[in-house]
Amino acid sequence: MQIHITKDGQKQGPFTIYRIKELIDDGDLSPEDLGWHEGLDQWRALKDIPTVASTLKSLGKKSPQTSDLSADQSPEDETDPRTSLPLPSSNPSPQKNANLLPAKNVHPLLRFWARLFDLLILNLLVSFVFGSPPVPKEGGNLLEFYSMIPKEEQFQLLLIWGGSFFVWNFVEALLISSFATTPGKMLFNIRVTQKNGKLLSYSQAIGRALLIWFIGVGFGIFFLQIVAMAFSLFYLLNKGETLWDRNLQTQVHHRPLWPQKIIFAIGAYLVLFSLQSLSLP
Repeated sequence: MQIHITKDGQKQGPFTIYRIKELIDDGDLSPEDLGWHEGLDQWRALKDIPTVASTLKSLGKKSPQTSDLSADQSPEDETDPRTSLPLPSSNPSPQKNANLLPAKNVHPLLRFWARLFDLLILNLLVSFVFGSPPVPKEGGNLLEFYSMIPKEEQFQLLLIWGGSFFVWNFVEALLISSFATTPGKMLFNIRVTQKNGKLLSYSQAIGRALLIWFIGVGFGIFFLQIVAMAFSLFYLLNKGETLWDRNLQTQVHHRPLWPQKIIFAIGAYLVLFSLQSLSLP
């Protein structure tokens, strides 16, 4: 079911009922805000829309008690002038920048730093197991330096690092399906679940990880990666969710970052960088 809402005089949506619950949980919506879905004769407080109220109750949201009267008999409708707002079309056409609430909570930078933290951990582990690749001792062009390495060693490095990033997809999927988070996501209070708040199955998590590897980072190939990341950022900012989350019906949850958590995240990054520098030859 798709639900339209009106907040601060602006109509927004439509949203799924699970997205409505998440917005209420995060404090971006109140049960007193008005909503409408096809079949209602006028706008009503979200707490007085039976489908919303039952979902909030079944999923554990403590919202104001819903009226015992049926939706079309609520006495508030006769006294609340907000309910006289014009109703959306039953088949609304998309409006640019209409879905303001999802875009408010996408936090692309936090998602970037969370993924980078995970990849730094992976980089450190691979360096520990296979040894760090050689680096120029006197600076200079790194690509030129690597071009001087024998072809066999170049292929070996490509196989180790490319294979490690590919295998990470399956490790990430295991973490997401088990805990809804990874070390980097946990550091920035990010969780990934289904739209209804349940954990992803392992197959769903693998599908999501591989879509990110393909669509989100372009297989890690430099030029493809730039194009893929730019496209994904544009899509996220305009749609309020990424292409893979929309297709797989998954949801990224962000919780507030308190100052203590930000300081801890900075410290964790500094520790990783320190360990990385110690691992270099």
